[in-house]
Amino acid sequence: MTVPFLRVEDLSVSFPTEDGVVTAVDGVSFTVERGKTLAIVGESGSGKSVTSQALMGLVNKRNARVEGQAWVGDNELISATDDELRKLRGSVMSMIFQDPFASLHPFYRIGAQLAEAARVHRDLSKADARQEVLTMLGKVGIPNPERRIDDYPHQLSGGMRQRVMIAMALINGPSLLIADEPTTALDVTVQAQIMELLDELQDQYNTAIILITHDLGVVADVADEVAVMYAGRLVERGTLEDIFYSPQMPYTVGLLSSVPRLDAVSDRLTPIAGQPPSLIRLPAGCVFQPRCAAAHLVPDDRCAHERPDLLSVSSTHAVRCLLDLEARERFAAESLAAVVGGTEEQHERIPPSRAQDLVKHFPITKGAIRKKTVGTVSAVNSVNLGVSAGETLGLVGESGCGKSTAGRTLLKLLEPTAGKVFYDGRDITGLSRKDMVPLRRELQMIFQDPYSSLNPRHTVGGIISAPYEVQGIEPVGGVKRAVQETMERVGLNPEHYNRYPNEFSGGQRQRIGIARAVTLRPKVVVCDEPVSALDVSIQAQVINLLQDLQDEFGIAYIFVAHDLSVVRQMSHRVAVMYLGSIVEITDRHSLYASPLHPYTHALMSAVPVPDPRLEATRERIVLQGDLPSPINLPSGCVFHTRCFRAQEKCRHDIPQLLEFAPGHQVACHFPIVESLGHDLILGPDSGIVELEAPEVQPPSEVIADVESAGSSRPEGIDYAADPNFSEGEW
Repeated sequence: MTVPFLRVEDLSVSFPTEDGVVTAVDGVSFTVERGKTLAIVGESGSGKSVTSQALMGLVNKRNARVEGQAWVGDNELISATDDELRKLRGSVMSMIFQDPFASLHPFYRIGAQLAEAARVHRDLSKADARQEVLTMLGKVGIPNPERRIDDYPHQLSGGMRQRVMIAMALINGPSLLIADEPTTALDVTVQAQIMELLDELQDQYNTAIILITHDLGVVADVADEVAVMYAGRLVERGTLEDIFYSPQMPYTVGLLSSVPRLDAVSDRLTPIAGQPPSLIRLPAGCVFQPRCAAAHLVPDDRCAHERPDLLSVSSTHAVRCLLDLEARERFAAESLAAVVGGTEEQHERIPPSRAQDLVKHFPITKGAIRKKTVGTVSAVNSVNLGVSAGETLGLVGESGCGKSTAGRTLLKLLEPTAGKVFYDGRDITGLSRKDMVPLRRELQMIFQDPYSSLNPRHTVGGIISAPYEVQGIEPVGGVKRAVQETMERVGLNPEHYNRYPNEFSGGQRQRIGIARAVTLRPKVVVCDEPVSALDVSIQAQVINLLQDLQDEFGIAYIFVAHDLSVVRQMSHRVAVMYLGSIVEITDRHSLYASPLHPYTHALMSAVPVPDPRLEATRERIVLQGDLPSPINLPSGCVFHTRCFRAQEKCRHDIPQLLEFAPGHQVACHFPIVESLGHDLILGPDSGIVELEAPEVQPPSEVIADVESAGSSRPEGIDYAADPNFSEGEW
């Protein structure tokens, strides 16, 4: 019998606080073999990251109590000294942290940071270390490593910074790699590249991997085994097949039911009710009992006062639940059957808000006193779109493609450079800020980050009541009563009227932002990545809430996101953006059943589906290179530098947005039309060009095109004038 490379037995981590002891990890045990991947999943606060930090020796034992045992090979970790752990970290075991921008030192070049990681564990000269760094940067897919090696972290895109973190973790060939949410903040295309890279490197080095994530689609794609954690405890453990096709714990079933799926549309998601418990005051019985939809099936209210043990269901499957086997299986089957289904609804096409030939450019200046314009960031280019009452228009694409800028310009939060913005049939393009104030009650926005968009010095009541004050409105029954009714409608406790934002969880803060946006019953709301930072269970609650408010008030949503599964769940129509232009737009059903643009195909193929069997048969298109710079757009079709169908025509001719099927528009010289069948328009003005034996560029040529298109950061330029682009884009 093979001895697992990593063995963890009864690991516990607790932190003493003024309010009591926080037990972040409570009696967790698992194993991982070489060449295998264990995924640890669960909501925020379930103990996933603390478990990994304890194994790496990153928990400060002066402020915490760590108990149990853990071995990497023959090395015991929990009782090891700091010196012993330092020798193991980076050589035997290594970690990829969630935020590479915070983990990489901003004052040092990436080559110096990688070389230091190599020289600490091996006797290398500076020249040898630099050569090792160049080799590793090449392995992780950094284009032109000879030039990038001397870049600072801020000069790299998010995907490239994550690749640098992976290079640092793997430069000494560790046998154990812990990846803590390695793709959470990345676009689906970059996520696909990172996960494919980890898979290749695992095959090369026979590495044991622990993947910490809340994305069950990623888990279905890469994991061999899955451990589900809740409130610091392991509540279910099994193979990929066990967890996805025979889940036994109601919490696991709830996670699977909460995930929007690219392969199915349901009328409603089924979120897990309530919030995770306080780790200081855990429930007396089963820790999940207050939120469990199956607790009533256990006789004598045992779940409320009896703590279940982790019991084996089979040789590979264990669960912590008091339900009997038959009841668990029946509950799982009934709950997961509701995930697939749903109907398409038709909406009256009367756009209350629309953009005509919308353009938004940001000037690039240099000089501290006498600023001189030296370039332009082309954020939005000749965009035409509209949204109807009671309809949701999804706006998708990678980071930096202009989605958020288009949404803000449509609301006149940014002044358009050219084109027109209409609201309720009225041209509002030239209205001043003062003239726009009366319209603000009908045009609102939900911002992506509730942490930064809520004033920490104001109470929740003051934040939500601000629109009444700005508009000079006195609601019937008074402001406080109206605000508390809104709080109750969005799932907040009205008694928390006088609390401050820091007293709420991430999901609750997002609800506060939603409450502020819908207080005056707006007609159009732009939702800018409103669920991207939330756990799947909280995400499902917020999506259902937005749908309820739309049904109740007839709100038109423009839903900005990069997660196509969420967009499918929310939207009636979808527009795909790339480098400031709409490249495809149609209804939800047509887009997901028959995408025409190669970019749309690549986006969809990159979205992981929480179904291991389906993931094993899907063909994935991994786009090479990063998004070209909007300062210097490629000639011709802006996508040709990364397109797997690009021809010579694409390098020179800009494709027009044309209707190739009823209601289905695409801007592409060589659309993928095979699946449209008889619905295909083949008129002389259709724009279709016969595609013969396309020459697919090798990755090196594609990357070279991206570089020549201006993906490097120009020197001597002041980016302060551009609120939507950071230096991290280069």
